[in-house]
Amino acid sequence: VDALDERAVDEHVGAVVSRAGSVDVSFNLISRGDVQSIPLVEMTADDLLRAVVNGLHSNFLTARAAARRMIERGSGVILHLNSASGAGAMPGMGSTGPADAATEAFMRYLAAEVGPHGVRVCGIWTAGVAETLSKEKLTEVGGESVPDPQTVEEMISGMAALRRAP
Repeated sequence: VDALDERAVDEHVGAVVSRAGSVDVSFNLISRGDVQSIPLVEMTADDLLRAVVNGLHSNFLTARAAARRMIERGSGVILHLNSASGAGAMPGMGSTGPADAATEAFMRYLAAEVGPHGVRVCGIWTAGVAETLSKEKLTEVGGESVPDPQTVEEMISGMAALRRAP
């Protein structure tokens, strides 16, 4: 389903409810178009806003569609994937920090509204997953000047509480 297509999202959730009887878990894993490794003062407005708009728009559509059905049943879980970059400030994170902060704020407000109806909203904070890091994927987000995957994994591990990559 195109998570940016409101009608498609609503129809998909309706189809799931028709087939399964309910929506128990909602999880949106859209590629937002994040841009990193470019100083903010050198970014274009498009580079900054793409991840914010795509992330917030798609999370709103998917969470809203699921929450409406979950409220009817009085149960369900809306998961969202994020990183801690929205709560901090680290040079080079580019559009990721603002996009994560927007998603995190939206999900907190959603949780306050749907929680009393038995619907939980839970965030999963993670950084890059080691097995998915490749030079191609890193270059797509950070341009040609990104470190090699092994170095990125070591950087991520160094920031984690357990000092290992997720």
